[in-house]
Amino acid sequence: MRSAGVSRSKMLLAGYAGGIAGGLTMAQFTRLWNLSSGRRRGALPYSPQEWDATSGIAELAAKRVFRRKLSQREKKVGAGLLHYSNAAILGALYATLVPAEVRSKRWSGPLFGLAVGLIGSELLMPALGLTEKPSRYTVPMRINGLGEHVVYGLTLQLFCGS
Repeated sequence: MRSAGVSRSKMLLAGYAGGIAGGLTMAQFTRLWNLSSGRRRGALPYSPQEWDATSGIAELAAKRVFRRKLSQREKKVGAGLLHYSNAAILGALYATLVPAEVRSKRWSGPLFGLAVGLIGSELLMPALGLTEKPSRYTVPMRINGLGEHVVYGLTLQLFCGS
């Protein structure tokens, strides 16, 4: 019985670590995306949809907790904290709730990341008013966002696949 608990604990830690690593690969994906698009200076650290969601939540939290707006630097830090926290939590969910036989399938991680991107960016965040409607983002912006989530899932699978 104890080995099952240790195994679950290890998977939880692998999920957290994989999620954080996945959050890093998302940011690097967008960095490369921006470089290939000719956008270098002042480019967002994440896709526009991801930035709008994380920075919007950070702004909302600051308004409610601190009763003020965030400076641009604070907004960037807050958005980063939310981005990586969310990535870690979703990674832990993938590692502990998705069965090992599914995690071991070739495309399970990227499909998980794509599902997270579609559900979060295309449905949930706009429905909550945290981002614009998906149609307000250009096709390249949306491809950037979905690409981020695919590399997130791939990284997650490397950490958590069986």
